[in-house]
This record gives sequence, structure tokens and C-alpha cells, in this order.
Amino acid sequence: MWTHFLTFDCWINRATQSLSLQSRLAVEHDVNAMTDVTSFGLAGDIKETLGNKGFSL
Repeated sequence: MWTHFLTFDCWINRATQSLSLQSRLAVEHDVNAMTDVTSFGLAGDIKETLGNKGFSL
């Protein structure tokens, strides 16, 4: 049982480190839109992002 909690704790720490790096890079490069490419709404996110700027999908 304790092994499960240790594994979960390690996973949370690694995910937090990874997201911290990504967030820092986004700020450094002036990113103003982002989506989770594993979601099924990627096309909708692209359409929403580009729709107000004269682009279409």
C-alpha cells in the first residue's frame, strides 16, 4: 500500500516539474494561446483561436 503512495507522490512531483518548465517557456516566448493536444477538442480550440482573426479551419 505504501509503495502506491510513494509512486503517486513521485508522479505528482515529476508532473509539477514538467508543467513548471512548460509554463516558464510559454512566458519567455510570449505564448498567448495553448491547448492540450490529447483532447478531442483540438479542432474546436484552433477554430476558436483563429476565428476572430480572419482565418478559418
